[in-house]
Amino acid sequence: MRRQQLALLREELTRGLVPATKLALNSFWRDGRNVRFTPLGVEAIPGWVSFLTRPASNPVRGMAQQRRTDLSQRLFWGDQGSIYMWDTVNVSTVGTGYTGSVNATVTQPATVWSFVVWGDWVLATNGVDKPQIYQGTSFAAMDTLTSMPFTSAEIFVKRDVYVIAVNTSNGYNVVEWSDTGDPLTWQPTASNNAGNLVLRDIDGPLLAAVPLGDRIGLYTREQLILLNYIGSPYIFGYTPALNGIGAVSKYSVVPVGRRHFGMSRQGFFVTDGVQFEWIDFPQLRDYMAARVNWDQASKICGYHAEALNAVVWYYPSTAGSGEPDEGVMYDYKLGVWSLLDFGRTSALERDVFKWPVAATATGELYFHESGTSADGAPLNAWVESAFVSLGDPDMPAYVQGLRAEGDMANASLYVRAWKDLDAAGPVATRALSGPDAMRYAWVRQTAPFFTFKVDGPAPWRLEALELYGNRRVLA
Repeated sequence: MRRQQLALLREELTRGLVPATKLALNSFWRDGRNVRFTPLGVEAIPGWVSFLTRPASNPVRGMAQQRRTDLSQRLFWGDQGSIYMWDTVNVSTVGTGYTGSVNATVTQPATVWSFVVWGDWVLATNGVDKPQIYQGTSFAAMDTLTSMPFTSAEIFVKRDVYVIAVNTSNGYNVVEWSDTGDPLTWQPTASNNAGNLVLRDIDGPLLAAVPLGDRIGLYTREQLILLNYIGSPYIFGYTPALNGIGAVSKYSVVPVGRRHFGMSRQGFFVTDGVQFEWIDFPQLRDYMAARVNWDQASKICGYHAEALNAVVWYYPSTAGSGEPDEGVMYDYKLGVWSLLDFGRTSALERDVFKWPVAATATGELYFHESGTSADGAPLNAWVESAFVSLGDPDMPAYVQGLRAEGDMANASLYVRAWKDLDAAGPVATRALSGPDAMRYAWVRQTAPFFTFKVDGPAPWRLEALELYGNRRVLA
């Protein structure tokens, strides 16, 4: 019988994941981990590599990158008890004696550091201890900021010549700022521009503060408030902007250009400060609602993966130990989603360093999007389709063979035949590995439905599947 092309699967491969527990789904890909989708198809994500020996085996909770006036690079990060600094050669403990909490409780979030880079200085605060400042030129210790009108602050954020403290010991709805161009002076007087605001019409604690153009977006769990520079004598004012979106942690809202991408309990959103839209869909929303350990949501961290045109969030799962151990990635150009089977407790976008920096619950620090391995170990990536009907499901298709396009040297391609949507398992499976999938390979199965799975260590890329056969049942 003459062979004919049953299907050319190309556009279907780019559509992203729609997580579901059932194979029957109105989407092509139903499950997978550690893959990304491009206009060409689906491929394994880039890898990562460690770049220093970790100083401690504690969860990293917040980082900052600094380019100094002499153009040298530095990385700062903190855990529940210390702050560390790396100058690309040596690591030093520049702050100790802090009293942070590893895990969240009913009344307190997990301790997460918030940093502000101010030229050659770095300010740090964690919501528990007195704010610190690094003024050293080598490996000097951090100093406690003195003469402060508050004893602690959850967040530091910078707006031009002001450092702003958010959610201070004076109130979870309080915003305070330093004098003009002077992050050492915070006590308001008649002769300086230090000051404070009380946001009396918010619905709960301020959880995140993220630059949004020339404003600062302040998030509660259910609100976005815009902090605006208004000049002397008041310096800052605020405007309630949007209800219905919010934050779950200090780093759950990620700036990309003049937009914010956020993870909230209600779902994932994007906003420009004037309006917002949900960027997820019911299946993903249900998946995340059941998958995230919301008791430890204060540990959720996101970052902008610029090279991937994506925003990535890492979260603690209900199956894990309470630390971020899984991730979700949104490609904002294609509008598609991917899932990750590993977590990070802190991450920074590419800026001072050539690659993004990410850290783990055991203190490792990695350059991400670097290479194809998981720091020398295989980085396994896989993706599996839902049921695919090659035409009329009442007329089973005979798939004689197929060929794949792309780079499948490291991956295996599995083709499974199913006789109905409620079947307990496939009636046949054909596995094709490496070069076999790139040339015409025999399948020889008749069924109304088929599924496809690609599995293997990075790198691999699948750009198209060509299936050949006919739509008549053969004896």
